[in-house]
Amino acid sequence: MTSKRQRSSPPGRLHNKKSRVAVAVSDDTDDAEDADYSAPLRHLQRSLLATFYGWHAQPGDGDDGSETAGTISDLTGVLRGSVEHGEGNSVLVVGGRGTGKTLAVRSALAAVPTRRFIPIHLHGSVHTTDKMALREMARQIRAQGGTVTSLDALQLQVDENGEGGESTEHPEHTIDIGQSTLTALLTLLAASALPIVVVLDEFDLFAAHARQALLYCLLDCAQGGRRRGGLAVVGTTCRFDAVDMLEKRVKSRFSQRILHVSSPRTWTAWCTLARKSLSYPHVEDVAHAKQLDKFKTQWDAHVERLFDDTQFELVLKMLFDMLADIPALYRVFAIPIANATPEKAFPPAKEFLGAYASQRPTDTFYLLDTLPLPAIALVIAAKQISARDMHTFTFELVNKEYDDWARRTIYAPTAASVDMNAMTNPRIAISVWPRHILMGAFDTLVLLNLFIPVSSASALASGEMREYATHRCALENGEIRQAVEKRRDLPTSLYKWGHSWN
Repeated sequence: MTSKRQRSSPPGRLHNKKSRVAVAVSDDTDDAEDADYSAPLRHLQRSLLATFYGWHAQPGDGDDGSETAGTISDLTGVLRGSVEHGEGNSVLVVGGRGTGKTLAVRSALAAVPTRRFIPIHLHGSVHTTDKMALREMARQIRAQGGTVTSLDALQLQVDENGEGGESTEHPEHTIDIGQSTLTALLTLLAASALPIVVVLDEFDLFAAHARQALLYCLLDCAQGGRRRGGLAVVGTTCRFDAVDMLEKRVKSRFSQRILHVSSPRTWTAWCTLARKSLSYPHVEDVAHAKQLDKFKTQWDAHVERLFDDTQFELVLKMLFDMLADIPALYRVFAIPIANATPEKAFPPAKEFLGAYASQRPTDTFYLLDTLPLPAIALVIAAKQISARDMHTFTFELVNKEYDDWARRTIYAPTAASVDMNAMTNPRIAISVWPRHILMGAFDTLVLLNLFIPVSSASALASGEMREYATHRCALENGEIRQAVEKRRDLPTSLYKWGHSWN
């Protein structure tokens, strides 16, 4: 978001823009009061909150050209090979938390042709042993039309404590656990002639099982083509080293096909994701069809006005600067949506800004307004350093960054760096702080936890060479920009320096 400082902006222009937004919000409020939007709003909240809180991920269309779209396309091809041609396949989907791994898998499953197959979902945090996982597989196969009659014979019962770990009373019984697990698994997979897709959420937790018997047997069945109906094993994990956790015999049976998903990397993709997150879902409700159509039209128009609002754009920009974290975006969106009522069904932009503020520590969010100018200069210098992919710094580094900027701007002022409010003596309005003042400002930022030490505790405790201790900045670019915008005591050159990074 590019912003321009308006020291003497015509008040009428700003007033007119705010008036248009206020009139639009007022019209939505009047319409909400005149119509009964209880049913349409209930559908909206139920669908959006289910997505925001992870209760349900809506399948995507996979046509936006992003990395996730490519992953969905590749994963769909793998699943179609197993479902349509009876192939045995294995694939691992890797990405950070909240980046859309489960969404990618569900979208790929939804894109597979309508030919029937059996999806089996296992989670490493729930099915903590191989026996528990096998028992859950049997339950899901039976629920979807398979015939499983040998559970007792296979000894897949969970013990009284709810754990299905291998027996430790007879160590000799654990030697053949791989063969017994394979026999049980083949029996389960033979219970139905339909293709089977096994989805292993938190794949790395399954890799932590003793001897990795379940993974070995699943991957061995997929690689060896032991099922004529087709078998696909799909794992999802947040750990990029999950494959290295596999034993040699297990890794040799994995196809080494790894797909990646990530958060949006561009501002356009981030805005597209935010717009889709707020779009009205498709709902089948014949009894309230007329109300749904009217509310959907007004809601879509309200979303468009939100994206034209500077406060809402500021929220998106600060979230994008904060590593473009999708769960954080959903948490901010969830608060205004959950608080909406039929009388106030269209939350304004200020509610989203308030929701963002509630997700940040209050003292940190408002502390920037009270920082002294030397501290603001050091914060800007730290962000200038991080813009060059150097996310840790020392006092000496930020001090040099400030000195270089002062040498370019203050000691050799140009027409662009002169404060128009101090034309009589421009150098007076632009201060150059000595080293000891900057060091004190640096210590203040450390005490306020705005600069976080990353050096060892022993080095910090000794107090020696503290100007060379490494730190990182706990502030996002959007917060710094907002502070610079609100501070009217900043010299023009320092203000421009605070807007010079991308």
